[in-house]
Amino acid sequence: MSAKNGAIVLSTEPITFGVRSTRRLRSLLTLLLATTVMLAVPAARAAVSFPMYVSGGNQSISQISSAGVASPFANLSPGAFPEGLAFDGGGNLYAVADNTNQISKITPGGVVSPFATLPNSTHVGLAFDGGGNLYAANATIDQISKITPLGVVSLFATLPALSRPFGLAFDGNGNLYVADHNTDQISKITPGGVVSLFATVARPDGLAFDGSGNLYASHSDTDQISKITSGGVVSLFATLPTGSFPAGLAFDGLGNLYAADFSTNQVSKISPNGLTVSPFATGISGPTFIAFVPEPSAAMLLASAAGALFLRRRSRRV
Repeated sequence: MSAKNGAIVLSTEPITFGVRSTRRLRSLLTLLLATTVMLAVPAARAAVSFPMYVSGGNQSISQISSAGVASPFANLSPGAFPEGLAFDGGGNLYAVADNTNQISKITPGGVVSPFATLPNSTHVGLAFDGGGNLYAANATIDQISKITPLGVVSLFATLPALSRPFGLAFDGNGNLYVADHNTDQISKITPGGVVSLFATVARPDGLAFDGSGNLYASHSDTDQISKITSGGVVSLFATLPTGSFPAGLAFDGLGNLYAADFSTNQVSKISPNGLTVSPFATGISGPTFIAFVPEPSAAMLLASAAGALFLRRRSRRV
């Protein structure tokens, strides 16, 4: 490559590298390939697998197998009532107690420790963004808090008065959706904290996205679940047994939707077409929210492998 009359001229002669330079170039190209793949794959609902985790009464969080068998997983502090559940990228589970202003961090082994203290309010939903920041719905003060991975809490957005935010869910573009229970609507909040109306639905509670970008909302007052397209068009998806009081929602890797039925002490399973509703797990005291551990994406695994390859080759040269 050379400069001629202010222009860049690319030489057609072959460029040669030494053995060490070639190895470095290959490592660099491997990392570039991993980055390219990660950027090329659009963000979507992550693949998940069992076990399922469910928050409920008596400060307990249960673990449920693929066969619907529930077992104890962790307990929060005495008197705490766990609500929102969310997993970070390391497989740690986070739970908020609606009556203590505390978010707890729970390791895969079930060890519980304090993570952050929220403003004085009733707290409900939790959700992670793509950067590892946790968001919490502060129901009685109509606010959404943002918590960094280090546990630093700040105000992210303020909703219209008397919204009483409940469930939270992120779409693939980093927008946060909030179930505003008292105002019969779902709000959309941009990554910059700008709040707008996304859809009008009756008494929304839990929220969850399917793999196609449709949003689902539970309605505790009507025992129904709505499906909302990316354009905000609302339709009935499923009807649960009378008195179910569905709250939290979550999808499995096969497209089945699960609902925490607070009043009937069970988790319902709903087929991908919404036509079949059946009990999945029973005997859970007052279930409120559901969470699955997200599986690593192919892009994450490729990037991890590329990074390991680069480090191994570098260590050999030291």
